[in-house]
Amino acid sequence: MYKSAFSCTTAAVYHHLKHVHKLDIELESVNSFKQFMALSCVNSFLVPPEPQVLIDDFLKKIDARLAFDDMVNVDQAMDFACSHLQHHGPLSANVNLRYDVLEPLSFDNDYWHFQLIIGSNTDNSFNMYDQFEDAYFIYENDRLRKAIDTQYNYRFENRFTPFLSIDIDDKKKTQELINQNADLTSELVYYCIDNYPLDQQIESAKCFVDRIMQERIKQASSELTYRSLNTLSIIAKSRKVVSDHIEKHYKEQSIADKNSQKEVKQLPEIWSHFKHVFGIALMRGTKEELERVEAQLIATINKEKDILHAQKKHLSVKAKSKEVKTWN
Repeated sequence: MYKSAFSCTTAAVYHHLKHVHKLDIELESVNSFKQFMALSCVNSFLVPPEPQVLIDDFLKKIDARLAFDDMVNVDQAMDFACSHLQHHGPLSANVNLRYDVLEPLSFDNDYWHFQLIIGSNTDNSFNMYDQFEDAYFIYENDRLRKAIDTQYNYRFENRFTPFLSIDIDDKKKTQELINQNADLTSELVYYCIDNYPLDQQIESAKCFVDRIMQERIKQASSELTYRSLNTLSIIAKSRKVVSDHIEKHYKEQSIADKNSQKEVKQLPEIWSHFKHVFGIALMRGTKEELERVEAQLIATINKEKDILHAQKKHLSVKAKSKEVKTWN
């Protein structure tokens, strides 16, 4: 019934449109945006596009807007959640992962971590769905209160906004726009292949390794290890989205090129492999180990570019037949 995504924000938007507004939509559509493959170096970490960037372009296409309802305090927020479940359906709450149930952290981490509240129980606990891990769990009432009463939910001046929602003025029009954009998944693939930002990726990679070296040499910490490895997990999962779309295209077009299909499956695998190698280097923490990581990361990026470039011979067939795009 519920679906996970490489970005819990993407999944939160999908679930709100699907289960609250009752719109006919596929999760893959929400993943469609121009900056999909781009990586940046932010606060010492290699990261995909900002969560809000992931979905703003899509919401504009369907005439919808992100919204964050104002709560007076935590008590009202808990009452709001119960009422929303009863009258509208599931609700995404931004939580501090220090109070997570599946993988609680020893430090605060509350930046765009949306977990889905899907039901309430007679003991005042809440049934939850993790929109990244694809797992169900239960939040005790006190634990959920602590999880949402966190700094990032006070980021707007004089506002407490723990819940994500979506405003739609004309639901019929939005459904029509969703239907018109149903083929956005193929456009995503074409854009990723034809506009791969190689120079930006390499520049971000060098910045990432340089900053990690500085941070690691100063002081090792569980937070540094978690955040750097977690962002690499997100990158790997985002590449699985692209590989799945390309494989879907091959099936639709009856393309039986086993070598190309095998290459495409490597997109998430090469990032998972790099995460493993990087994790070892980070734990050892020597300058020599971390210096070697830069070359391995750049090799991973070049491999990704080569895999995508090699798919043009197949993907161009559909693109040209539909006059969606022609290759340079």
